[in-house]
Amino acid sequence: TIVDDLSQNKYPHDIEGGFLKVQNHARKVLSVVKSIENSIILNKNLAYVQINSELPSSMVVNFVLGISGKPVALVYKTKVDINSCIISIRGSNECKVHLGRIVNSLSSVLSGSGGGHEKACGAVIPKDKLWEFIKQLDKKTR
Repeated sequence: TIVDDLSQNKYPHDIEGGFLKVQNHARKVLSVVKSIENSIILNKNLAYVQINSELPSSMVVNFVLGISGKPVALVYKTKVDINSCIISIRGSNECKVHLGRIVNSLSSVLSGSGGGHEKACGAVIPKDKLWEFIKQLDKKTR
């Protein structure tokens, strides 16, 4: 990918097909943003959306945070093979709680695992506990 090439300290003009790689990546990003814009669900403190994108959820969650205007954004992908949801969470400057600690505690109670930093974290939650996780996270981010 273009990111792999750039991470090897290559100059953009030295990357074979660099312009096309950037153009293709930009199209993927635009496609994902358009697909989630009207699907984002807004709770009191939290915006969330399910994605099925090849883009990493850790990237998409930042778009949700920016689009929604909420202090917390959550993106999840369902993994059928493990009957769980893979969740990425981000907090804006308006978020005044440590999301990593809250997610660690909440995911443990719901038979999952998770945690992370103050404004960026993630979790793996059993699929049947997702709505409870979202509801509780929304309450705890006040």
